[in-house]
Amino acid sequence: MSELVLGLDVGGTSTRALLADVEGRRLGEGRSGGGNPTSRGRKAAADNVYDAVHQALGSHEPKRVAAAVMGIAGVLALPEDTQETLFTPVWERAGLECGVDLVGDSVVAFSAGSPSPDGTVVIAGTGAVAIKVADYRMAKRSDGYGWFLGDRGSGIWLAREAVYAALRFADGTGAGGPLVESVTAALVDAGPRDVDTLIHRAMTGEPVGLSRLAPLVTAAAEVGDPIALDIAGRAAAELLSTVSAVRDTVETPIVLAGSLATADNAVSRGLRDGLARRFPAAPVRLGLDGAAGAAWLAARQLITDEPRLRRLHRRLLSD
Repeated sequence: MSELVLGLDVGGTSTRALLADVEGRRLGEGRSGGGNPTSRGRKAAADNVYDAVHQALGSHEPKRVAAAVMGIAGVLALPEDTQETLFTPVWERAGLECGVDLVGDSVVAFSAGSPSPDGTVVIAGTGAVAIKVADYRMAKRSDGYGWFLGDRGSGIWLAREAVYAALRFADGTGAGGPLVESVTAALVDAGPRDVDTLIHRAMTGEPVGLSRLAPLVTAAAEVGDPIALDIAGRAAAELLSTVSAVRDTVETPIVLAGSLATADNAVSRGLRDGLARRFPAAPVRLGLDGAAGAAWLAARQLITDEPRLRRLHRRLLSD
């Protein structure tokens, strides 16, 4: 009977878990709300992680899980006792007897795209960060500073630039077009569309909620809107700069992760074109399944044969 491994990809908005065997067969999957205690609170985080694990285990005996890895955003900023006081009770409640290794979500995102121990991952979704990975651990970081201080080229950055374009049109200092019209309509469904109203609507609610406007930018770019194309081009340039800041080799793989970087849009195409020009020897891959990347990292604790590990990676993440 094959040993089992468990992988978790834990973010602020969702938690995903995958149970697999060391032959690469997916045996169970779970999904729940955010499991990051910083953004969700300790109790909600613990409950959501447990729910995802419980779903993934299904009818399988928890004691058969021989290794587990959990990738979690902001792992370095978590209190030192987070594993012992918050997550250990979760593992005990789920019936797990193996240790659970906590790593950064960027590491599991990288491993979702490449079995290499070294390389670079850029995660661009609501936020944006680039990480240098060395021996399956975070070694160097660029950006990921949050919506107010950084996250250049991210979804929230796109949205901010789109609102700025709408404000300039409203005060008569900028051009209009499909993007400006769609952003204005999204912010003000009825009533005056003056600058003060737009500012008020844009600043109501949590700042990261503004990222809901990012798809308007990529959609307008697809129909050739000049303002949207300019914003998308600048976003790609920002992301390229972020990646370049952590690259000190030319041949290690680059993994793209996050909803913005992995979709087919003007930003991701611009980023890939830039990477191909700047790092022509580096293979560029997509990291689409962080839970599977985490499960593969867990399997590394049990398997030492590198060819077998590469076959397992293909089975878990390519089949």
